[in-house]
Amino acid sequence: MAIHNRPPTRMHWWFSHGIPVIGYPMAAYLDAARRVGYPLELLNLTSAEHIESALLQIASQEVRGCLRQAAAHGALVSSPWYSGVQLLAAVCTVAKRCGHGKAWNAPAR
Repeated sequence: MAIHNRPPTRMHWWFSHGIPVIGYPMAAYLDAARRVGYPLELLNLTSAEHIESALLQIASQEVRGCLRQAAAHGALVSSPWYSGVQLLAAVCTVAKRCGHGKAWNAPAR
């Protein structure tokens, strides 16, 4: 149960350093990878053969460069700043739908 419910914080930490990630297919890791377009096959390491295959896939410096870009994007969208911006946008959308859009744009008194 712990393996399937572990948060993707380790993966996000590696992403924040621009380091490509390979790993076990935990649900949170797969969800995080899907969000940023990271290759899911690198997160499906359930046997020695899978690990060897993943390491061979990322052996090329060009491939690692592409993965670093995906990792950097993953770090951005998992950052507290990005979460705050998304939350603020959601609050503004709800306020507008409730008819409070003009109140948000009113000048301060």
